[in-house]
Amino acid sequence: MQFKGAILGLSLLLTAPAALAGPYVGAGLNVISYNDSVYEDTAGLELAGGYSFNKYIAIEAAYMDWGEADDDTYPIWTLSGNSLKAAVKGIFPVNDMFSLIGKIGVHSWDLEVKDSSDRLQGDNDGSDSFFALGAEFNINKHFAISASAARYNVDKGDFNSVGALALYRF
Repeated sequence: MQFKGAILGLSLLLTAPAALAGPYVGAGLNVISYNDSVYEDTAGLELAGGYSFNKYIAIEAAYMDWGEADDDTYPIWTLSGNSLKAAVKGIFPVNDMFSLIGKIGVHSWDLEVKDSSDRLQGDNDGSDSFFALGAEFNINKHFAISASAARYNVDKGDFNSVGALALYRF
């Protein structure tokens, strides 16, 4: 019986009115905090694109540059990285202008550590999971502002980001 309920719920979700259906693009900034690390917080750029199937669900791909973070001990080391992300985005409309959002996905990341002479001291890459919670404010039918907090797994560690995106819907 639970299986039939799940199928019915999924059917209703995917066939919901498609008022906001269609592609979108966005650009924004993130503040990145490396957990349990001597590296400073840094700012990075994010470029995103996605497709909303309806007002409840979307898929999204993005590129996120992590910026450069220095540690606070001598010798100074600089950490830099980036991610390519893919996620499913759940949308809970509170009203016509405001929605709560959640994302869950995977990111393929690349990380480098350089010394103060700009010599590469180490690099690593991989693919891990991430999730985000946030909100979107619809300015009109084409423009929106999205803000979220996210947690990214990276190899044996993780980092958090808080950011905002300006979105344009086609």
